[in-house]
Amino acid sequence: MLDINKHRLFGQHFIPENIFNEYIFPEIKDKLYDYKFVDMFAGEGNLILPILKNIPEDKRVDYFKKHIFLFDIQPELVDIAIKRAESYGIPREIATQNIKRLDTLQYYPEFLLSDDKALQHNFYLRGFKQLIIVRKSDNKRKIEDLKVKWNYYER
Repeated sequence: MLDINKHRLFGQHFIPENIFNEYIFPEIKDKLYDYKFVDMFAGEGNLILPILKNIPEDKRVDYFKKHIFLFDIQPELVDIAIKRAESYGIPREIATQNIKRLDTLQYYPEFLLSDDKALQHNFYLRGFKQLIIVRKSDNKRKIEDLKVKWNYYER
């Protein structure tokens, strides 16, 4: 049962996996190896962990280490996300390296700050939700070359 007070305090909006399948995956399916996928408010991991279904089982662990990063402030949700990663064949000791408890509103993940070639896409779904997709580029980009693409998805 949903604790309304906790829901309001943390702004919880649990996104079902079908949102990933219907709206996000079609946008990224041809770019899975080009980006790092970061969810700053991951909850149970429904916006990123389903990517693993599309990675061959023998390559999932290596893919996970390099491409998937999840953060949430609530330890119980971090534990659920870690268990979900394990269900995709990611060993717990590796899952805990890339799925961490962190207040990302107060402490931005340092490795993203040092990535000066990061490309960021925001997905706002049912309130305050952000999915960051980071891609390293060999080309030096100018600010004027950067474009923002906004998508709005009906419920």
